[in-house]
Amino acid sequence: MHGTAIIVVPHAVSIMSAHWANRFTRWRPHYANETCHDLSHLHPFRYALSLPAHSQDPARILEIRVAFSSHCFTERCLDGTHDAPYSPNIHDPRKFCPERYELSKLLPRIAQELDRRRIYFNFKNSMRRNFITVDLAGKANPRAEYLVFFDVRTMGEPDAILVFIETAFATGAAPKPSGIGRQRVGFKVLVNLALRRQKPHPPA
Repeated sequence: MHGTAIIVVPHAVSIMSAHWANRFTRWRPHYANETCHDLSHLHPFRYALSLPAHSQDPARILEIRVAFSSHCFTERCLDGTHDAPYSPNIHDPRKFCPERYELSKLLPRIAQELDRRRIYFNFKNSMRRNFITVDLAGKANPRAEYLVFFDVRTMGEPDAILVFIETAFATGAAPKPSGIGRQRVGFKVLVNLALRRQKPHPPA
């Protein structure tokens, strides 16, 4: 089990708006068969990221804010299923998924490591224009991959960026890594583009 690391945010960053997290859900514990599944690791959190000087931009420290969708610990309900406590909208009824929940404990660490991880464009169709990073699913299925899909957005503040984890799930034993055939991109590149309100495009 991986807990969320404690990040010491510099004073210059910590005095920024403290209300940003109110826009995102603090997931309540899920109870099933007298078992409490704590979801506090998927509450919004923030950490500091240093950006080196680039072109005419001076070096600075950004606040990376992280929030999570219910898709990180739920699965779509089967047709005819009415037990759908996590439904973003009527067209997407969802229920608690034990497998996704266990793997979601990896997400805080993964979010804090994005600057050191391989990130790929996920622009294969017009409906899913986000990014993906790949981890291992762990002991339950050592050959499976844990796919984490996220977006990088501006928050309307000069020194704050949102990383929104849209969904994350394990695949079966893949015949080849999911990154094969995908274009890579650096996290700081995505952050700089978001700060400039520019859309990233995979290289031709």
